[in-house]
Amino acid sequence: MPPPIILIHRGDSFYLAHTIAQARSSNPESRLILLGDRSNSFYLGVEHHRYEDYFDEAREFAKLFTYDFFPNYQYPWILFCHQKYFALREFVLAQGIDRFLLIDSDVMIYEPVGPYFAFYRNYRMTLSATTSGPTAQAAFAVVNDPAAIGELCRIYNELFRTSPENLRTRFGTDCFTEMFGLALLLQDPDQRIKNTFDPNERFFIHHNLLDDTRFEKEGEFSVIFWQEHRPMFREQNTSQLRRSPVIHFHGHAKTVMSRHLNLRGISVRLTHAANRMMSALTKYPMRATNRIMKRAVFPGI
Repeated sequence: MPPPIILIHRGDSFYLAHTIAQARSSNPESRLILLGDRSNSFYLGVEHHRYEDYFDEAREFAKLFTYDFFPNYQYPWILFCHQKYFALREFVLAQGIDRFLLIDSDVMIYEPVGPYFAFYRNYRMTLSATTSGPTAQAAFAVVNDPAAIGELCRIYNELFRTSPENLRTRFGTDCFTEMFGLALLLQDPDQRIKNTFDPNERFFIHHNLLDDTRFEKEGEFSVIFWQEHRPMFREQNTSQLRRSPVIHFHGHAKTVMSRHLNLRGISVRLTHAANRMMSALTKYPMRATNRIMKRAVFPGI
């Protein structure tokens, strides 16, 4: 059996059903895991676990990452984006998972992921980062050694044990999202983390449908060419088509995810339809419950 595919998500976003369906369609033999919360516990075709059951160290981290580090309305979300890695570390340890693919919940997979573990076997983990900024992403991260997630958590703890002022002076930035810590992990040569941003001779890992200037665009989105149900992108400089196993629908590109579903099999299609129906039927009652209780009984709704 290929290594599990894990996604972590807070709330029941409109695109979550698409991500689950596409991962299940392209990897029917894989263990597909959603580390989520009460609001997304009803999805079919995915193994659901509550991240709050693995949140002890994440709560300790919250004492370090205070509002001072990110003083705006995004603070609760940015805090969670850090905390999810602490929950992930506890979860894979408790489950005895020794390899896994971590995907963002706005990433759709179009081919079996097993071969990518062999391709990146010499690396503990993969991340993607451009050279234009001090950030990296784990939208499609092959993890051959879960201890790398522990190293990331160590980086987060060490970063935020100091003051925001000292961090700004040291790094010349005040944008300490979780992607900043991912970049520090990637930049450490001792960690053996592979940057998958640059294409190789066989494929590339799609980085961002909106902002990747390497490939031909139509309007604000990269143009997608389909060959044998797999997405291809044409390089601006060489006109060469490049294959990617995934598309990353970052930012408002999430609104077009439904147009790029490529589901195979009646069972997957029916499950996807049922999930969308359940989401529509439960979302508004969950929102009403939050208002009545005056707290996030169902976070992210």
